[in-house]
Amino acid sequence: MTFLFAGLYFFDQKKYLWAALFGLLASATRIVGVFIFPMYLILLFSDLHSNLKSFLQRNIWKILLLSLSLFGLFAYMIYLYLLFKDPLYFYHVQGQFGAGRQTELVLLPQVIWRYLKIFSTVDHWTWSYYSYLQEFLLSIWALLLLFWLTWRSWQRKISFQAGYLFFAWAVYLLPTFTGNFSSMPRYLLACFPLFLGMAISWKKKNIWLYRIYFFTQIILSIINVLLFIQGYWVA
Repeated sequence: MTFLFAGLYFFDQKKYLWAALFGLLASATRIVGVFIFPMYLILLFSDLHSNLKSFLQRNIWKILLLSLSLFGLFAYMIYLYLLFKDPLYFYHVQGQFGAGRQTELVLLPQVIWRYLKIFSTVDHWTWSYYSYLQEFLLSIWALLLLFWLTWRSWQRKISFQAGYLFFAWAVYLLPTFTGNFSSMPRYLLACFPLFLGMAISWKKKNIWLYRIYFFTQIILSIINVLLFIQGYWVA
């Protein structure tokens, strides 16, 4: 998150080399960091308000410079190849983590259906059920909020950068392709546009929603910390 926000800060200051370097560090440490480069491109294109052809012609050097942010992942893949002879080892190893993760592509509707079946089979009075329920509810809440932000932005009812929306959608959807919502509560922290959207939309017009959300998150944080320090899986 530090690398992500540092990159965005320097991008906003038009210091593209520093933005690329922090993007590189982000992609080297988290797979979702690769989405920073296309986010940069969308933000740059939106700021210049030009057509695609002239945008590419006038900004080719900026684009090449910002593309350095992808080299963090490439460097990590080289490391994996040298160590395990598999540059995509981080992907192929997903099934070994358990929690129903798969290396085959699983679409979001399938994941939702799986969780609905889980709720009908798992004992409701176990902490496992609490974990499944928390993952599911927070994931669905984030999905609905993303749809709402996208729709309101498309209607121009709120001012929201298209690059931020792209990044949020990409960060949200990528973990679901493994077949479940496992760890989604912490993955959603990288969907910073969700929190920006809530701040823009709720703070003044829907203060009661803001208060409900704030109170709920405090309660969940207390419960999860208590479970975590006792060795229970929460996210």
